[in-house]
Amino acid sequence: MYKLPSEECKILKASVGNINIVFFGDKKRSEKYMNYFLNFEPFNSYKDRFNFFYVDKYEPDCEIYKGIALLCYSNDIVKKASSCPNDYIIVLKDAESGLRSSSYVNLVSINTNHPLSVLAHEFGHAFANFAEEYVPAKIPRGALNCVRQCTAFEGKEDGCYDGCSQQDYIRSVDNGVMRTLKAEDYGRFDEWLIENRIKEYGESEILTGA
Repeated sequence: MYKLPSEECKILKASVGNINIVFFGDKKRSEKYMNYFLNFEPFNSYKDRFNFFYVDKYEPDCEIYKGIALLCYSNDIVKKASSCPNDYIIVLKDAESGLRSSSYVNLVSINTNHPLSVLAHEFGHAFANFAEEYVPAKIPRGALNCVRQCTAFEGKEDGCYDGCSQQDYIRSVDNGVMRTLKAEDYGRFDEWLIENRIKEYGESEILTGA
């Protein structure tokens, strides 16, 4: 059995999986985002692969990146997150609704004035290295959701649609959550990519509190 290393770290949900997510926020808000996440396809089919924790006694010092996006990444928050098992860090922060949420390395900065779907969008960047499916945007190195030809989708696409970060790239779904926060899914191909990523992780012992 795994014992938590610090009283600062509190368990939301522990299972036999070893993909560890820590929220910075109070219990009620962290639970709301966790429950949304666990009911979003394909995560709802792999609930036992994820452990969730939260830290509620530390207020991250976030910055406004280039005047357009909330960015909470810092050495201090990475150090604080180390009180929990963590593969991904999610900061829940109230900010002006016009400020974008963001993903940087393994940290997701969520503007809680955005729809809950922003969590699926930003986690898609952090977890699966997804590119934006709107235009224009920069395609991260190694991103697999934006392609040059429909054959790259291996028959798992909802369709083939022009414009995926760049005009000359193609996306597999008309309006998935990587394109619009009004969407309720990633689309079949993106879900398949996420499932493959989940399967790269093994399993670990169930977690317990102190």
